[in-house]
Amino acid sequence: MPAAEFTGRTGAGLIELMVSMAVALTLFVAVFSGLYQVQAWTANLSLLVERDANLWILPALFAGWIPPAGNNRFETGVEGVSIASGRLSLASDIDGAGGLPDGRHESSFEAIAFRRKEQTLQILSGKGSFQPLANGIDSFLARREDDRLITLRLRSKARRGLLLTARTAAQEVELSYALPNYRPNLFAEHLP
Repeated sequence: MPAAEFTGRTGAGLIELMVSMAVALTLFVAVFSGLYQVQAWTANLSLLVERDANLWILPALFAGWIPPAGNNRFETGVEGVSIASGRLSLASDIDGAGGLPDGRHESSFEAIAFRRKEQTLQILSGKGSFQPLANGIDSFLARREDDRLITLRLRSKARRGLLLTARTAAQEVELSYALPNYRPNLFAEHLP
């Protein structure tokens, strides 16, 4: 039987093992650091989209509710727009027989009010109770610029701070709406 040759190398040495473990640990840390960055970015994006969703939809909703305010106000004696202690109230006679004003504010969204309470913009329709309309609203300010213009300032903020930054992630929007029912009329109004 021939004798086995001895080459002097039977396996990996201690230094080679330590180098390979250090390389593996570096790769492991790099991969998980990259995954944490991706997770933080997607969490931040989710927070920002949630924050902005309310600021994107509210202008369209207010555009449908504010301009009709004051419709038929001289016939009913109801003020179409009133702002008092952080509450915006709108009244518009928009529903009646054949789509014409009926002199009452009893249908849905003919008499509505808005207020902010605990980071939520709430809406009240008719004689109901306030219900949440939009979450994450940090501030809500309504002001009458003159008889024909109302300005709303809304500020929304993310539920929590953004990851990997010290920013609070607040966004503010200012909206102005014309009140066409308050413009001077060519014809005499019927006063009560």
